[in-house]
Amino acid sequence: MKLLALLICGLLALGCDGAVTADTPDAAPDAATDAAPDAAADAAPDAPIVPGPRDVDGDGYTMLVDCDDDSAAVHPDAPETMNGDDEDCDDVIDEGTSAFDDDGDGHAEEAGDCDDTRNDTHPGAGEYSNAHDEDCDGIIDEGTAYDDDDGDGSGLHDCDDTRPDVHPQADESCNGRDDDCDGLIDEVDAVGCTTHYIDLDGDSFGSLASCVCEPTWPFLATSGGDCDEGSTNARPGQTSYFVTPRTAGSYDYDCDGTETKQLLLKAVCAPSIFIPGWVGEVPACGTEGSWATQRILSPSGCTLTAFVTREQNCR
Repeated sequence: MKLLALLICGLLALGCDGAVTADTPDAAPDAATDAAPDAAADAAPDAPIVPGPRDVDGDGYTMLVDCDDDSAAVHPDAPETMNGDDEDCDDVIDEGTSAFDDDGDGHAEEAGDCDDTRNDTHPGAGEYSNAHDEDCDGIIDEGTAYDDDDGDGSGLHDCDDTRPDVHPQADESCNGRDDDCDGLIDEVDAVGCTTHYIDLDGDSFGSLASCVCEPTWPFLATSGGDCDEGSTNARPGQTSYFVTPRTAGSYDYDCDGTETKQLLLKAVCAPSIFIPGWVGEVPACGTEGSWATQRILSPSGCTLTAFVTREQNCR
């Protein structure tokens, strides 16, 4: 039994006290001792020595789970730091730090990976038209349709990537070029436009206005205020009078908002004065009436005579 204990202590370094010597049989056995074994010893045999794992570094974890029992900073619950060691004993080095290649593309953040969540993004990766910097050079989509060659902030939808003043957010100007990349050149309200009016009847006066770079049909007139685009006689400043109504049925030919009658005088007959004019009420526009051209004086008074029929013209 003592020999077994000695072997265990020697193999497991359990710190057994004292030296153990082999049991050498007596040349002449003590008859009293050998013949009568110690009853107390036989009744209570020696308790077995059970070896156990050790915690050399005192970090609370034994060598069974501690991957470096010489360092208290290394154990299963230790925080991982960027030092090339596996502190938390999970067989992965520096995970969760900038030195670890999280996405498995062969490049860590410390090695220049600008997005360590995407394995298609790392130094040397191919660049694609997707508004993402795959090769981590700080330039997005260079060499692709998305690349902003002229530095105006637009790439894919820039219709002229050699001019920084041409892009979808640019102001359209009257210059014969599509500045805002909408497929239209010098469209309405471009910078430098002039106001022109729709002139359908060709009287040089228009109605609806638009700011255009060049006069194009139907925006041909530079003056507005036309009250009837179906009549060349109806326009601002008209001085002539007409007996028939214009297209819209009105007699307002000078477009001032009113119908102005040409003849308003009523005949005046008196011994001392005579004024030719309408007999009775002044006719409405386009209607006829009786017009006195002479008078006859008598002791009884003044009498109108020489009547003619006239039409009332208006503008």
